[in-house]
Amino acid sequence: MKSNKKAILRMLEKQGDSLSVKQIRGSLGLEKAATAKLKAELLKLIKAGKITKHGTRYQKSQEITERTGSKAKISGNREKVKNELVWKQTPERRQRRSSGKTETGYFTRNPKGFGFVAIGGGRPDVFIGEHEQGFAMEGDLVEIEVFRKRGFRSKQKGEII
Repeated sequence: MKSNKKAILRMLEKQGDSLSVKQIRGSLGLEKAATAKLKAELLKLIKAGKITKHGTRYQKSQEITERTGSKAKISGNREKVKNELVWKQTPERRQRRSSGKTETGYFTRNPKGFGFVAIGGGRPDVFIGEHEQGFAMEGDLVEIEVFRKRGFRSKQKGEII
């Protein structure tokens, strides 16, 4: 497999959504044997800051879509992204999708990024998405806010608070 960095970037930009290694490999028409080399190429692109990895999925970095040569513009873009992240974590947004119910339990993380909180008492575990984990670590006793919406495999979904 020759270097496919440009093809990978074009495909991720065209797709617009994040893709797994298997999806990228299929879109590029590569065989399964080329997976290791593809992962190495993706790692190089991550280190160069051209793509980002979220769990097991890859997508084109937001900074690269705006073509400017000035560092001030790039740092301004980082500030914009930082502000967007702060907006996503505002309490008002959480209240809209929250049931207002809190529970306490032990957190277990899956290697793919998501996790579960075991509440106990014969009740089912609560699914915690990758972006709802805060700074919790494996085995921590955590307090969670339970959402109305269901998550992974119809499990109750929540966020660590």
